[in-house]
Amino acid sequence: MRYLIIIIFILFSFNSFSSGDHKHDHDHKEKKVMKKKHDHDKHDHDKKGSLDAHVHGLSVINVVQEKNKVLFDIEMPGFDTVGFEYKAKSQKDKDLVKNALNMLKNPANLFSIPSAANCKMSNNTSTILEEKNHTEFRAKYEYNCSNITEFSSITFNIFDSFKNSKDLEFNVIGKKSTTKHKINKFTKKLSLYNFSN
Repeated sequence: MRYLIIIIFILFSFNSFSSGDHKHDHDHKEKKVMKKKHDHDKHDHDKKGSLDAHVHGLSVINVVQEKNKVLFDIEMPGFDTVGFEYKAKSQKDKDLVKNALNMLKNPANLFSIPSAANCKMSNNTSTILEEKNHTEFRAKYEYNCSNITEFSSITFNIFDSFKNSKDLEFNVIGKKSTTKHKINKFTKKLSLYNFSN
């Protein structure tokens, strides 16, 4: 329950935070990637719909630390995950959805955390939400880390695993800091300053 409250806090409070200057480890020069805007006229959204509007190519990862526990909450538009937004009907599309859900069961397909933090996964869920012509994949991973002070960076594998994903909104609530980062496919690793100590 506490995680749910913190996640809600993330979603409503990050607009007031600025990204600031953060150091990023890059394998090569960072390039700007244009986002493909989501055409909402092609979708029939109810005002009280359970799926929020999203941008194709933009996934969201929320990370929350509480003592020695770390929770990852991930939202990926259907287009980013399987290449389409509609409910899968053909066998080919159903196979793509099944494969994506299997990939989401393994967090290593999305990110890697420092082994020195000695984190063991205690909970793992992945699902797809469908609403008319709108789909979204969601995954949650919960870790218990015996050496949380070594949780000092994250390596991104999501862009290699899901080729349609171009950009990532990465929101972090650590023990001493709250930050928001825009990550693109050229960012391989991000240092987390003041996350756990």
